[in-house]
Amino acid sequence: MKYLFSDFYLLVAAADKGCRTVGDAYRRMAELMGIPVSPSCLLHALRGLVGGGYLAVTPENGVITVDTPLAVQNAGREAATVSGLQRLLGEAKAFNKKELRFCAQDSPANEAPWTVDGESFASLADGLLRSRTVFLPLFDLKEEGEGQLTLTLHHPGQDYIPPSEEEEEEQESAFAADPDEAAQADTVHITGAAQTVLQAVSHLLEAALSLMASPRTHKVALHGDRGSYVVTLAHAATEYGLTLRMTVAPIRFNRQRFYGKRDSDLDYAQCGAPLLTLEMGDAKEFAARLLPCSVSLPERLEDGDRQVIGAIHGRLKG
Repeated sequence: MKYLFSDFYLLVAAADKGCRTVGDAYRRMAELMGIPVSPSCLLHALRGLVGGGYLAVTPENGVITVDTPLAVQNAGREAATVSGLQRLLGEAKAFNKKELRFCAQDSPANEAPWTVDGESFASLADGLLRSRTVFLPLFDLKEEGEGQLTLTLHHPGQDYIPPSEEEEEEQESAFAADPDEAAQADTVHITGAAQTVLQAVSHLLEAALSLMASPRTHKVALHGDRGSYVVTLAHAATEYGLTLRMTVAPIRFNRQRFYGKRDSDLDYAQCGAPLLTLEMGDAKEFAARLLPCSVSLPERLEDGDRQVIGAIHGRLKG
């Protein structure tokens, strides 16, 4: 099992001069990834980096909080820091080379029985979102318990609404909605069995990798307990040039027929009007927005998914 790019970003964050605690490193890691980092992603990175001798951390009673002390070992500083000689080749290029070299290493097993204080890190994430230091991810994957996961799609133009204000905002939106217009959404939530939701994420990753090599249209089905959707990824010509357009539309009838289907098999699905439509510069932009979601729950990644993530990451950084 190789290190993930998110593991490297935590190492880089921890190597910052002002970093003293896990909370300090979390802030910088989130900035590098551009979105709030999930507790599972943070814990996975800590375990791998401590097991590899890159970091030292001493959680009190096994619980990692924002105040848990964090120290970078010599090996960690060397792996994360771009030297003066390397900067002569271009700092961004040198950084990317270090990142790829690090992610080519095997991550040692670390079964330390640690847990993460999710509430304290959620508070940090809330502050980062409020200040627009980071933004809502295009895709967000979360555990719901009892074998259920939720995959949420956020429109990039969506403003962050704190959980305490979400219900009030939804009521106002419903009151102001024009019944004669097609329904539009800033978010689409899909909650269902973990295996089904994870299969959709796998198909999205494979579509992202394929799109970087070929412009052909891809379709991916997202199935939840209460509904199914088709994500269509197609290149389109605009007045500004070629763009990648993503639409998310609900399957209206016989959705069970399309379980496990993809691409041309979904051409036969009868879909309603798109709930979410957005345009991106190219396939690389879509892949870059998808990758953070793919490592939200690292413990659930299969070997095949890790290989696809590694291939996408290599193309983005190479």
